[in-house]
Amino acid sequence: MADARQQIARVLDAAARHAGFPYAVLGVGIMVRLIWALLVPVVPVSDSLSYGLFAGRLSRGLGYTWLDGSASAFWPVGTSAIYALLYRLFGTGHGVIVGFNILLFVPILLLSMRLTARWFGAHAAAISGVLLALWPMQVEFTTILASELIFTTLVLIIVSLWDAESLSPLRRGILLGIMLAVASYVRPTALLLTCVLMVSAAVRGQGARRLPAAAISVVVAALLIAPWAVRNSREFHRPVLLSTNGGVTLWMGNHANSGGGYAEVPAEFAGLDEATRDERMGGIAKAYIRAHPAQFVWNSLRRLQDTFGRETIGIAWNEPGLVRAFGPRVLVWLKLVSQAYWLAVLALGLAGFVLLVASLGVWRAVSHPGAITWLYFAGVHAVIVSQDRYHFPVTPYIAGFAGMAVWAMVQRSRHADPAFERTARPSGMRG
Repeated sequence: MADARQQIARVLDAAARHAGFPYAVLGVGIMVRLIWALLVPVVPVSDSLSYGLFAGRLSRGLGYTWLDGSASAFWPVGTSAIYALLYRLFGTGHGVIVGFNILLFVPILLLSMRLTARWFGAHAAAISGVLLALWPMQVEFTTILASELIFTTLVLIIVSLWDAESLSPLRRGILLGIMLAVASYVRPTALLLTCVLMVSAAVRGQGARRLPAAAISVVVAALLIAPWAVRNSREFHRPVLLSTNGGVTLWMGNHANSGGGYAEVPAEFAGLDEATRDERMGGIAKAYIRAHPAQFVWNSLRRLQDTFGRETIGIAWNEPGLVRAFGPRVLVWLKLVSQAYWLAVLALGLAGFVLLVASLGVWRAVSHPGAITWLYFAGVHAVIVSQDRYHFPVTPYIAGFAGMAVWAMVQRSRHADPAFERTARPSGMRG
């Protein structure tokens, strides 16, 4: 066992030293995704159907509208708008989206490894890169029309811009504002990211230095979001910032018979326009929370468990294509693989966070950029609605913590290489 760990350590040393290792991992990851795409046909289900519908109509100049021509803002426009642009450039067809999804793996991997290297060292980055390249859910979403890969990429760009040391406040603020707006068009949960990262900066003693960029980013994002808010207000005759699903999703997770996850909209609300329905259902959810505060806390814990307790959505949303290609028996085995991989990486990620706490203390560990981003999205869906896909945007940070934990375990069986002393123990981490 010790010899095996020594060999692993030597391999990781070589990987961490070699400048080309990230690109080797990138090549492996792309190959795995290409194989998946060749084997599994795209058969849209659930939200994918709506993204495809709206993208097609946008690409034909029909606006963000339903088939009857009525305006929509239920799903944020960002994902469909990006797909529509791809359709205009390369033609319609699922192959365009599959190619785009594979392309998104490039920034996801490289930015994740770069952040992990800055935070936890080159060895942890090498491990995290391998984990992401082979991550079943990441691969499975290659053949799904969805916002997850896009949003994960955008959040990584935001965190990377925030963490970069070389940018001036003006440049950082403008770039952050642009990316914050784009990410919010994909999922409005991105809106508060600058505030969340400001907390991280303040704890690390960088609050005053980061505040100008944060303020600029908020102004830029507001200017870029304003035209869509004006469009929505004109179409729905009331203020609607980005989407008309905030109240609906809050209701899904917070009503008397809620299981915490997705729920069908009751028939009594079906005839209402999107904005009215959203307002009324959101009002019901808020009243329920106020009337049952203890139950809300308990349900929040259940939603947290539901979001992070499993990872099989990639198989569920690929089910028609998988059954067509391989028959129904493959579903159980693929779900088992996905779930086992997820639980293993999650356990390692939590172990890495414990190491961070031991090194930096609880408050500085919790406010670490990777940890606070993880906690922010966990908290959002603990309050609103749960599903395993909602932990997708934080998988790069979980992989980073997992990489650090694996390297720490390997290091226990060998003497540290002096050239990599800073990665041999948690105290070498950046707070």
